[in-house]
Amino acid sequence: MIVEVKNITDAVGKWFPFYVKEAFTTLKLLKASPEYTKFLIIGRSRTGSNFLRGLLNNHNQVFVFGEIFRDASLKPEELKKPIYKKPFINYIRNNPVTYIDKWIYKDRDQSIKALGFKIFYYHAHKPDEKDVWDYLKEHKEIKILHMKRLNYLDTYVSRLKAGNTDKWANTTGKKERSNQYTIDYDDCLDEFTWTENYENEYDEFFKDHQKIDVFYENLANNYQKETKKIFKFLNIDYQDTTPSTYKQRKESLRNMITNYDELKQKFSNTKWGVFFNE
Repeated sequence: MIVEVKNITDAVGKWFPFYVKEAFTTLKLLKASPEYTKFLIIGRSRTGSNFLRGLLNNHNQVFVFGEIFRDASLKPEELKKPIYKKPFINYIRNNPVTYIDKWIYKDRDQSIKALGFKIFYYHAHKPDEKDVWDYLKEHKEIKILHMKRLNYLDTYVSRLKAGNTDKWANTTGKKERSNQYTIDYDDCLDEFTWTENYENEYDEFFKDHQKIDVFYENLANNYQKETKKIFKFLNIDYQDTTPSTYKQRKESLRNMITNYDELKQKFSNTKWGVFFNE
């Protein structure tokens, strides 16, 4: 017997879980539609992509998957974690373009008005994933949210801290322990250059797509103002969403970098000197 459920989403509202609606759509109990905005969050680690993803996922017309191609590169021992389903990961590995086309950007429940996923510059570059970026470039209807951080030094220190603690997001708001780092000048310069080159490369790569830059600093300072722009770009109604993660670093860069003044002096007559503003 077919159950009439056309108003079920309205009745339950924003708390009706995405995956339950997904199951109902698969069972044809909810009508599916291809009419929604497809998008990507691109960037590198430690630029606020989890912050942005949380804000978007707290909008009841949006769903953002995580780093599906990072997950596909996990080592066997990492796949033992209960959050990963090995057959699912193997499908992404063996049929990446089919996975995007048939499982990510497929017809969705009509309450979904925008849907996307995160991908970093350095994801999906293995031989068996080579068609992923070609697919994304070819499908110009996919809108691009290019996540960036204005201060590359912030990005670098955040990456050092996360790598040291193996904690990549703060979902509780609890204060995290402080760390100090002595940073090599050449390593720092390589990091700045690497980040800039990647940003420019992918701005060029997606030049034929509708694209906006999302800067972490602007999002952190006034996320309501920034999400208004983003929601408009994604053609969805504005909602006053809230973050799902908390700022991890609260101490100054000067206090975290033991040789801060030395680096500031060395970079003072370069274009990177603006990053040392404390």
